[in-house]
Amino acid sequence: MEKIEAVNTKKTRLVILDIMKGFGIVFVVIWHTHCPLENYLAIFTISMFMMISGFCWSEKHTQTWGEA
Repeated sequence: MEKIEAVNTKKTRLVILDIMKGFGIVFVVIWHTHCPLENYLAIFTISMFMMISGFCWSEKHTQTWGEA
C-alpha cells in the first residue's frame, strides 16, 4: 500500500462561504414546504449551490479518478 502524504495540512475556511451555505440550507427547507415563491426559490437556490460548488472545485481531487 502506497503512503499518501498531505500537501497542505493547514485548512482555511472562508466565512462568507459558510454563510452562503447556511442561507442555501434555509432556502431549500423553505422551498420544500411548497411556499408561494417556490419557483423563484428553486431558480435562486440551484444557482447558488452551483456557484458555491464551482468555487470550491479543485483539480487535486480529480487526479486519482480512474485509478484502481
